[in-house]
Amino acid sequence: MPKTRPRPDAIIFGDMFRQFRLQRGWTLRVCAHHLGITASYLGVLESGRNMPSIHLLLLFADVFDVHAWEILRSFEETRMAQFVAAAAAEATQE
Repeated sequence: MPKTRPRPDAIIFGDMFRQFRLQRGWTLRVCAHHLGITASYLGVLESGRNMPSIHLLLLFADVFDVHAWEILRSFEETRMAQFVAAAAAEATQE
């Protein structure tokens, strides 16, 4: 089976998931247990090789006691900041 390359949007979610997990001091295995998924799948998510489902996003919000909209807002803010930074870098190269 070929390795899946990280995708930009999935990387953002993966970074967010890792930050939440590390703030709790949880290992991949402990966090995966709370989410009801395997540690290997959580590793795939954290590395940006897969996008979380809506179901998993809602479960993640419950486990970490945050609102799903807060996760999505943070995702969108990060995504927009990356877009602006890329556009600024491109403009300076012209």
